Formats: sequence, C-alpha cells, structure tokens
Amino acid sequence: MLNHKTKNTFGNLNVTDAEVDVSSGTIATSTDDAEKVFEAGFGTKETYNLYNYTADPTESQPSPYNAVTRTTKIAGYAHNPIFGIHTALLRLVPLVIAHMRPTLYQNAKEHITTMTRADYFYIISYLTYSGYRVEHDPTYTAYIEMLGFPPEGLPNWQAYLFASICVVAIVIVAVVFAAKRRSQKISEIPQTTSTIETP
Repeated sequence: MLNHKTKNTFGNLNVTDAEVDVSSGTIATSTDDAEKVFEAGFGTKETYNLYNYTADPTESQPSPYNAVTRTTKIAGYAHNPIFGIHTALLRLVPLVIAHMRPTLYQNAKEHITTMTRADYFYIISYLTYSGYRVEHDPTYTAYIEMLGFPPEGLPNWQAYLFASICVVAIVIVAVVFAAKRRSQKISEIPQTTSTIETP
C-alpha cells in the first residue's frame, strides 16, 4: 500500500483525522483506484464482556456493556511522548521492506516511521472497567491481491523454501497446542490412590 493513497470511510463519512462515532459499523479502507484493502468492523461486537473474578472466581458469567468506539484527530496522538517507544520500533519496519521490496524502501521511510502519516486512529472506550478482565472482539478483514507465486524478483527455490517453512511452522504450533491441551486435560483428571493392607 506504500505506493497508493488510501480512503478511509464509515458509510459516507471520511474518518481520516476526524472524530466520528464508529461503534455501530465498519471503517472501510480502499485505494485511490477503489480497491478494497482493509475493514475494521466494530458493529459486529458493539458490546464487551467484563469478568469480575471477585464476585465470580470461575469467570463464567460475564456482564455485557456497550463499547463506544470513535476515530480521533491524529496530531494529539502522533505528538504524544507516551508513544515514543512505539515510533522507535516503527523505524525498524523499513529495513524489512528494504529486504523484500527495495523499490518501496524510500516510501516506507517516509510513511511508516511517523504516526502523523497514519490513515486514522480509533479509540475504544470501556465505560465500566474496575480493573477486571475485558473481552471484546471487533472484526478485522484484510484484502490481498494475489499477483502470482513466487513473488516478483524472488527465485523459485527461495519462494518454495519459504512456503515450506511456513507450513512446517504452522503444523508444529498446532501439534504443540494440541499436546498442551491434552496434558492439561490429563492433569485435571482426579488421581485416586489405593492402599493394600496385609494381615
């Protein structure tokens, strides 16, 4: 997306550098040539669950509350020193892009490393909190145009090696997760002990 301008809308409202209540719907991001890029859907989960482990130690009965989500002006956040660590880490991203797509490196340095170039910021307000666990699930959708495989400029053997490593990593994570769940279930089974008395 570094070589495109984007448009960010909520219905017919532009949310870039604007204060708009988006609690009930979706922010759609598209390119200057009307290609879909990303959607942040807040209307799919307009409420959040608050778990009170003091009143309910099992955390099995959450209380639902309305979540208020709005976009905001960019300058107030981009110039806030509290995000200094965040922006420092962003300076490393262009190095990754330089390795993947050298032609986009300059654009990455100019766009990604500064929060003032953000498309929009949104804030979710949890009106009732009290220090307990909050569970909230907005829906994020990314649209990716497949330009063929392997990617341009990447030799075939490197592309297939990378794809193979990704598949193997996914399988390993799935196996480890399944083994961990199985061991947890086994540990939850009550252990019985018996003694044999001899005369």
